[in-house]
Amino acid sequence: MAVLFRPHRGSLADAMAEVREINSFQDIIDETTESLSHYGLSPKKEGFHIEYYSEDERIGWSTYIVFLDNYGVLGFTNGMIE
Repeated sequence: MAVLFRPHRGSLADAMAEVREINSFQDIIDETTESLSHYGLSPKKEGFHIEYYSEDERIGWSTYIVFLDNYGVLGFTNGMIE
């Protein structure tokens, strides 16, 4: 099932401008590999984690946080990714 992913940015408006539909962690890897390579990281599915974060009434999302080991927060989704 597809969910929406917004990258972690300085403002909600900036993040929402980059919302993408994703179906898997591989989609997040594909979306973030270029920017993470600047930090010497080559992401793998095993390093990703997702967990419930909060209800965001600003955008109507049940928000889940996505983070990567040895990096931190990558972004947020509006649903769980398997």
